Amino acid sequence: MKAKLDNSLSSLTTPEYDWRAAGLPYYAYNFYLKNRFGGRIQKVSIDAGFTCPNVDG
Repeated sequence: MKAKLDNSLSSLTTPEYDWRAAGLPYYAYNFYLKNRFGGRIQKVSIDAGFTCPNVDG
């Protein structure tokens, strides 16, 4: 049985989403990502061999 994903507004008021309690002046995207995924998130660059779409016209 799969767990149900709770996207309701009540789930956003749980302590892990309380950025004010963490001492932040605003709801930082970094704070959201750390709470969403449980740690640091990084971008991964992938070289697919494509040229720039603006140059190809």
